[in-house]
Amino acid sequence: MPHAVSAFDSRVLRAIQRMLSALDDLEPRRVTALRAAPATGSPAANDRMLPEARYVTIYAGQTSDAALDHLRAWRLLAHGPLIPVRSHLTLMRATLESADRCRWHVDDSVDAGTRIGRAIATRRADQVERSKFEASTEWGPVRPVKHGKTAIERLAELDDPARLEAREKAGVREVGYTDTTTLMVRYGHERWYRISSGLGHAKEWALAATALTRSTDPPLLPGSGEGVFSASEPATLAMTKTAVDATKAAIEDLEVYVGMRPVD
Repeated sequence: MPHAVSAFDSRVLRAIQRMLSALDDLEPRRVTALRAAPATGSPAANDRMLPEARYVTIYAGQTSDAALDHLRAWRLLAHGPLIPVRSHLTLMRATLESADRCRWHVDDSVDAGTRIGRAIATRRADQVERSKFEASTEWGPVRPVKHGKTAIERLAELDDPARLEAREKAGVREVGYTDTTTLMVRYGHERWYRISSGLGHAKEWALAATALTRSTDPPLLPGSGEGVFSASEPATLAMTKTAVDATKAAIEDLEVYVGMRPVD
């Protein structure tokens, strides 16, 4: 079993801190892009000609902020004296999930109808999940005070026949909500996503894929081993670069979406 925390090699830690300094540039770029008026001919301008285009920007804004916020949390940890054995890798896993989801929403390789269709699919998945939360039996006999519309009411709005017809006539396509692993494969992050997920859930295969320096202390349980998770430094270095690069790509795609950066 690995120890709970470990002191990182100072050179590796400085390299990680340098990578995370990119946040100082990425955060204001994200805000600028989201507040910018779409340039003529940009994907965002094309989207605004169709109904319910606001959902594209809403979800691109939420996911890009989530990617940055998880990197902010990792930066706070990276400036501390000790690093967790593996839980910090789940911060970067969440960064990958959010960054790749942002790119999926503002994808300039598809038409406006598809982008809005993806946003509608996300809206639906969002409210379906919320409806399960609201229906939880853990509330007990007394329901919480209602503020605004329930998830069921939001879903009814989304599926209103008149709105469905308007979207269909405008060319908004019906798109299924894409699972996270599919996005990881698409953007080249599958391996790091799978191993960080495995480590986050204490999967044996992920732990076995890393190096463990044996301890001289007696094991806690018969037949088990104890030691230091020595693969943490190289894994963390590579994962940090992957997560920062993924977030940079998401911000760049957001800038392309509003016309602040030319389409490649």
